[in-house]
Amino acid sequence: MKGAADSIEAEWRRRQIVVPPGVAIAMYRAMFAHMREFPLVSGTFYNISTERVLPLVQRLESELPGGHTNPSFSKTLESRLLEMMKTSRSQEQ
Repeated sequence: MKGAADSIEAEWRRRQIVVPPGVAIAMYRAMFAHMREFPLVSGTFYNISTERVLPLVQRLESELPGGHTNPSFSKTLESRLLEMMKTSRSQEQ
């Protein structure tokens, strides 16, 4: 998972999408937690848009003292991403 997260963040940087280190791993953890709770139906997939993730990251950075260097940044981000996914899922139904 770490290797995949590093690859995603490298691709984001290549596309000039600036995120703090560790955002992709928090996103993956939230996705896997969501998949455990709400398994995919065959032939479907999860889609998380960076257009939704980036504002969430920026908001969290401004809320926490020290921004992304705050020790609770990753866990808080993971929790908020998971909540975002659950909210999206309930709106789709």
